[in-house]
Amino acid sequence: MRKSEEDEEGWLTSFGDIITLLLTFFVMIFAMSSFGGKEDVKEALESVAKSLGAEQKQKEVSKADVVLGKLDESVELTPEEYEMLLEIIETLMAVKGEFKGIEIKVTDLGLVVKAKNPILFDIGKTKLKKRAHPILNTIAEIYKAKQCEFSVYGHTCDLPIRSSRFPSNWELSGARALSVVHYFQNIEIPGDKLSGVGCAYLYPVAPNTSEDNRKLNRRVEIFIDFGSKEL
Repeated sequence: MRKSEEDEEGWLTSFGDIITLLLTFFVMIFAMSSFGGKEDVKEALESVAKSLGAEQKQKEVSKADVVLGKLDESVELTPEEYEMLLEIIETLMAVKGEFKGIEIKVTDLGLVVKAKNPILFDIGKTKLKKRAHPILNTIAEIYKAKQCEFSVYGHTCDLPIRSSRFPSNWELSGARALSVVHYFQNIEIPGDKLSGVGCAYLYPVAPNTSEDNRKLNRRVEIFIDFGSKEL
């Protein structure tokens, strides 16, 4: 056989190998379903999906769909709004995975995004970190998808602060909330859609009994109000 003919028929060998491997795989799955049960089959399929790099993407998309599904139960969303918000929530999910200090929850009126202060501010400071800008930019995209209201709440731990600028945690938490408000306004969210509130240390999410718990309490919460279907 000439060399050119060998090259032309070489793909048949590779194709045959692939078919053989697929056949072997399905025989294995059948055997496991017969003797090992559905759980073994599920684990095998998940292992294959993970090896192909599909697991993480599928998980992120499903989480975003769950969030939007819950939101759609109480908020009026057009199909166009749903698609735009789905893309934004998927981006926020990716940000959440990167920073590990972001929480996204559904409320009766919309969404709440919680950010631990190390992400947005240094301790005792009110100037937004540059690394916080992409996070806030993504959150602001929600307004473009559906004109809604943003209420920003600043929270501190119980450690007292005394300075010429911040006599107490009230001033510190309020200034942090307003820093976020001003940032949103600077990227063209109307001022009448924004509000900022300082909550000091009065609404902890964990007892202020350790530094780890205090880190949880030093946070900013952004409530995004779409308006309920009932309203």
